[in-house]
Amino acid sequence: MMEMEPQARSTLDPFEIARAVADTVRAVPEIADLGSGRYSEAATYGPSGRVHGVVVREEPTGLLIEIHVVARYNADVDLERIAGRVRERTKEALARHAVSARVDVFIEDIV
Repeated sequence: MMEMEPQARSTLDPFEIARAVADTVRAVPEIADLGSGRYSEAATYGPSGRVHGVVVREEPTGLLIEIHVVARYNADVDLERIAGRVRERTKEALARHAVSARVDVFIEDIV
């Protein structure tokens, strides 16, 4: 059974969180781009637009962030390792903003 870590409420709004996450994920070398969602649009909406590829929402257990990515292909591509790196970098970036969240990574394609 997976243990859930206690999650504090953020003072940042979901749109600001999504922008910070998108910037962080784009800096991961194995990521070519953010994805758009497989069956419905994966985005967070705010007053000045939307952030594609990142969904931020409050759940009963705390903040949930879904990250949809397109990975770069190489001969020894390891999707589990890539997802882990995206998750780790995202959690580090969130911690700098005093935000705690569950982070789910969806690799939609490899290019």
